[in-house]
Amino acid sequence: MPSSSYLPLEIVSEGNSKSEYELFRESAKEGTPREELIGLTLIDTGLRVSAMAHMRQNWLKWRGEKLYIDVPVYEKCELGSVEKGSGGDRSKSGVPCWYCENRARKDFLPPNDELPNDGNCWHPKSESGWKGRLIPVVEDETAEILMTYFRVYDTVCGVQAVRNTVQRIAKRADLFKPAESNNGKNWPTPHDLRDTYGTKLALMGFNRDQIKGPMGHASIEQADDYIKLTGIESAQVFDKKWNTDLNSD
Repeated sequence: MPSSSYLPLEIVSEGNSKSEYELFRESAKEGTPREELIGLTLIDTGLRVSAMAHMRQNWLKWRGEKLYIDVPVYEKCELGSVEKGSGGDRSKSGVPCWYCENRARKDFLPPNDELPNDGNCWHPKSESGWKGRLIPVVEDETAEILMTYFRVYDTVCGVQAVRNTVQRIAKRADLFKPAESNNGKNWPTPHDLRDTYGTKLALMGFNRDQIKGPMGHASIEQADDYIKLTGIESAQVFDKKWNTDLNSD
């Protein structure tokens, strides 16, 4: 759901200038393969930061000519190392990262002995996500980098490295918002990109159920927040009522 600091990137700009959404995507494509992968995937699919970090090639599924991210109910974590911080790393040690070792236990999970690493594995945040979900990859550029990247690499990177990558892309695009709590700069975060994706769906006219599915929300009310925050529904109702013929029987 939209966070308390709801700061999606500007999707539609005024005049001839490029929107923040366009600038971020362009900046992602100017970076390394991993930067392109993370930037485009997050902003075009709404994945949470932990899912992005733990994505594997087996998450990618073709249905006809359309690529989907088939988010699993769990994924074995091998992003950690013997001396690891909260972000993990790309080592091949096969040790769970700090994030997976320290996640809060969820009631919907099966017993630990039925999960990889005795429960220290990646899994979706909500019970809705635990049931699994498909996210369509609509943009051709995003589909291409997903397929290309995982032909070469097995893993992405740690959670903190994903956050750092998003900030690096945003800085290259000179995207920041005033924030007194952060020395006057508030660089977009992975959650801001998730909010951007949810907002874009709402602006395009997707309904609550259609937003809830790919976003993996726990309730329909969470998806509804995006519709309310964009004001789309209110504007549509206003236009409909304003154009009503008051003289009709």
